[in-house]
Amino acid sequence: MAKKSTGGKSAKIALSVIISFILLIMLITSAAIGVFWTELAAIRNIEQIDDYGFFVMEYKRDYNLDHLLSVGASSDQELIDYIVKQIFKGIPIKIDMSDYACTTFNSVTAEGEYLFARNFDWEYSPSLMVWTAPDNGYASISMVNLGFLAYAKDYLPDKYFNRFLTLAAPYVPVDGMNEAGLAIGVLYLEAEPTAQDTGKIGLTTTTMIRLVLDKAATVAEAIALFEAYDMHDSAGACYHYQIADATGASVIIEYIDNEMTLIYPEHNDGNAVDFQMAANFFITPDVSDIDLGIERYTAVKDALTASNGLTTKEEAMALLQEVRLDNYIEESGFINDTQWSAVYDLTNRTLNICIGMNYETIYSFAIDSPMQIK
Repeated sequence: MAKKSTGGKSAKIALSVIISFILLIMLITSAAIGVFWTELAAIRNIEQIDDYGFFVMEYKRDYNLDHLLSVGASSDQELIDYIVKQIFKGIPIKIDMSDYACTTFNSVTAEGEYLFARNFDWEYSPSLMVWTAPDNGYASISMVNLGFLAYAKDYLPDKYFNRFLTLAAPYVPVDGMNEAGLAIGVLYLEAEPTAQDTGKIGLTTTTMIRLVLDKAATVAEAIALFEAYDMHDSAGACYHYQIADATGASVIIEYIDNEMTLIYPEHNDGNAVDFQMAANFFITPDVSDIDLGIERYTAVKDALTASNGLTTKEEAMALLQEVRLDNYIEESGFINDTQWSAVYDLTNRTLNICIGMNYETIYSFAIDSPMQIK
């Protein structure tokens, strides 16, 4: 009697193995999707605006700031560890913040619209405007240098599965404005990093910016938040901050020998607003410094003094253009260019922004409709 052929059986076994493998992959994928469902949903809301590498993101998940405020993060590594645990479910990431040169100032329009203007100067990097709206805080738009999150010209969040690292964006803003009309910007200083140790919960540079945007409506409230935590500067550098609000108030916060110092604008009855400006040197008197950016600071001061603090939004942008950095080479060889110029309208809660020194193209956004270009 002839043997029964086993070809059909072998084919069925092979097919079963393939099906089992496919089911296993589907099971693993389904489990991963279940674990990261809110994260995968969050990164859907990203749009690329231009070819330079400017993106906007509507961030629709909880980034657990209140929990961080209860436990603190006194170093960049502690912040990274927190983000890895709370947002990335244990998947390691890297955040790399280095020094950057910048300029800020506040002014007012003839119509009484208070403005906060800011240049962010760094080596080429893509950028992200991230909108957040926490349940127990203010909605805000803030600017993130995506270079801090390992993005670059040849690696952008333009594809869905390249966007995972943007989930850390709420924790690395360098400037922004909230729905109460309060704005903040951070600027680099040539000094030893601030490392307070008074027994308060510690926060790093960009976490403090996130806290101010989420919780402060006025300059006074922002100052109170700075006072409530020990400051630990990021990236082995030192920083100061300009903060302005919708009443026209402004302050610059610096740390001298780990002590917080407040610098307010000089009052002049002839000015339309008490204005001030900052670059990359200490404003506090009698502090030894190299006056990095003094020429930018002086140009802004001269312009605002001549106008008594009055500018249109267009004039504020033109002043940012005047003090931009274009292929500025530091002694270390590091090349700085102005990556974005932002004019925040604190009265109307809108943002005008130019990317990569393209001052012919101005993008306009509003906090109440962040994904729509005006």
